[in-house]
Parts: sequence; structure tokens; C-alpha cells
Amino acid sequence: MKKILTLLLMLLLSFPLILGLTSCGRIGARYASHGGEYAFCGREDDSYLTTVVDIPETYDGEPVTEISATAFRSYKNLRTVKIPESVRVIDEYAFYDCNKLTNIIVDEDNPDYESIDGNLYKKLGSGRVLIQYAIGKKDTEFVIPVGVTHITSRLAFGHDKYGNSENLKSIVISNSVIDIDTSTFENCPNLTNITVDENNPCYKSIDGNLYSKDGKTLLLYAKGKEAAEFVIPDGVTSIGKRAFFDCENLTSVVIGDSVTTIGDEAFYYCESLTSVTVDENNETYKSVDGNLYSKDGKTLIQYAIGKADTEFIIPDDVTHIGYRAFSDCSSLTSINIPDSVTHIGKFAFYSCDSLTSVTIGNGVTHIGYMAFYECYSLTSVFYNGTADEWESIEISGYNGELESAALHLYSETKPAKDGNYWHYDSDGNVTVW
Repeated sequence: MKKILTLLLMLLLSFPLILGLTSCGRIGARYASHGGEYAFCGREDDSYLTTVVDIPETYDGEPVTEISATAFRSYKNLRTVKIPESVRVIDEYAFYDCNKLTNIIVDEDNPDYESIDGNLYKKLGSGRVLIQYAIGKKDTEFVIPVGVTHITSRLAFGHDKYGNSENLKSIVISNSVIDIDTSTFENCPNLTNITVDENNPCYKSIDGNLYSKDGKTLLLYAKGKEAAEFVIPDGVTSIGKRAFFDCENLTSVVIGDSVTTIGDEAFYYCESLTSVTVDENNETYKSVDGNLYSKDGKTLIQYAIGKADTEFIIPDDVTHIGYRAFSDCSSLTSINIPDSVTHIGKFAFYSCDSLTSVTIGNGVTHIGYMAFYECYSLTSVFYNGTADEWESIEISGYNGELESAALHLYSETKPAKDGNYWHYDSDGNVTVW
């Protein structure tokens, strides 16, 4: 569930060409009117049993021009959708949850959309955008048709692990494709091979993974691969955003000396990852105990969340805990943040659901948005400072779990006054007075 919630938040920023314009209003309505035109909302009492939907070109004498976000939400057995010439806008969520959909048919006279082999595309000048792959298909390979120029719709292959293109193991990208949002493939959990036409001007594949044409940027690792280790090829200078997102089988990634840029969330939700190793000659990054840091050691970029350790002490020279550095780490119960740290990044400890206590140094001035969101087990915060210093920290939104935990203030000697206080015992352990 936590991954689904995160994905839904990210989807708010997705593909702008297919935004729905009309609210479908009251429950039970099949159509919504706007300015003399109608949007198809799709609701009907027997929708669960429906296998074919043929959207009419007109309703009540007016054209049906839109397909709403909720159009097929309750159609759990939908196999075929027929779209008329009149439709101009299809919301990106229209086919959400259509796990059995195998065929989308568009009227050949529709000026904005077309179907090829049962999949939906938007016409874009001389090009095409893949809008929706019919995720109920049993095919294990999908060949992007020549003429398709954009693969940029985040929901093209489904929306999460309960409604995705689980049968696809191979995707072949034609020479016409010039723009790929790699997050589009995140809902292909069993994808093991990405092949790119050798004449494609923008992309190429190496060992079934997706790279920029010059081979300098690793854009996407095929997440269904069974290999436990992956070595970044020599010459790669950049690892793309979310390049390894949700690669469940990876336990080790080796980064060479040529890498100078690692995109946000590159290793996000790699639940089995126990080691990130960086070549000692790399001038931008380094690894310490299998975790990823900036070369100067001041930024902790990625904790290998597959580790079994229950406690982690952040090194004293770290000043910045990076964006999603510990997100979704399920093993850690205790974190010690030293006085050297000034900034805790957005989502830094998001959904660390086993985390029960955190020790925060007195150098922290900023705690980012959702840094401790969904840390439902967090009960104790041990702050190495005074109440006034704690109040001066800028704590961004959605950190309720942190703010509702019991706050303990540091006191080297046992206080005479009432309150929650802590100190280090003779063995260096956090101890409540």
C-alpha cells in the first residue's frame, strides 16, 4: 500500500496532453454535461459484469467528446472498449484498474486518437504517443510500432502491482521513438529485456537495459532481471532518475569511476539492496559500508535498505541526509543523527515502518517535507538540545509521526524538574533519566 500511495502522488505530475476536463458529478451518472457536450462517465449498475463498452457518438442529441477519469473504474471484467470519432479528450486515469482489457478500438475517422493492435495512441502531428497498452493481453513481448515518437504516459502499462502489465517480459523500441519517460515502464514488473532499433537516434540497449544513444547515461535497468549484482558499464557518466526503481532482485550495484551524476530516486524501493560499491577513483561519490555518499562524505545519498541491521549511526562528518536516503527501509528500528547534520531531506525516512526511535543532533535546522511520514512505529525522539532549540527547527509538512512522538531533551545530569530527559550511559547507549 505504501508504494501505491507514493505512486499516486507522483502521478499528479504526469502527462499533460490527456487531462480530463469534466467532473462526472453524482454517483450513478453515466454522462456529464459541459457546454453542450458530454463526457462519458461509464457508471452503471451491472458494470462489474460488462465485458464490452461501446461509447456512443452522441448522448441526448449532443456529442460525447470526453472519457472521464472514472469511466471504467468499476469495470473489473472489461475486455473491449470502442471509442467513437467524436472523442477528443481521454483522461489518463480512464483505464485505471482495467486488468482484463485486451482490445481498444478507435473509430478510424477520429482525428485525435487511433488504435493499433488493440492499444491506444494519440496523434501528435507527424508522430504518435502511446497512451494505453491493453494490460490484459497475455503477450510476453510488445513491439512499439514504427511511427510512435513518444512513450511518455506514466499509466500506459498500468498503475501499480495490482493492475499492471505483468505478462510483458520484452519491449522493442522502434527507430521512430525520440522521447521516453522511463517511469512508464515501472509497471512492467517482469520486464527482463529492452531492445532498441539500432537506427534509433536517441536511445540504445546494452544487455537488455536502456541507455542514451552515446551510452553515457543509464536510463533504465530492466527490473524483472533475476541477477543479484549489476556492474555499471565503463564510460557511463550518469545514472538516470529512478533507473533502478523497485528492482526486487538486486542486492548489489557496482559504480565505476566514470559516473559523475546519479539522479533522484535512482535506487528507490530496491528492497533487497544490501551494497552499493563505488570505485575508489570516482571523484564524485564514495561508498562506506555499502552505503552511498558524496565524495567528501558530507551527504548521505542512499542507505542500502535491504540490510538486515536494526540500528544505524550516521557518520559524524555527514551534514546532509539526502532525498529518500532511507525511504521504505523496513529493518531499521533506531537511527542516530549526529550534531554535524544540518539538513534532513524530503522523504528521507519516509515509510520506515519499523523505526521506533530517532536521536537527532542539535545541529539540525531543517527537516524536509514528509521526512518521517508513515513512520507509524515512531514513539520516541531523543533530541541533543534544549526545548527552545527544538522549537527553532523548521519542520516541513506531513511530519506528524515525528511531532507526535514523545520528545526527550538531553541532560548530562539527572534533572530535578519533571519532564522527558535522556543521556548517554557509560557504554554510549541512549538512556532515559
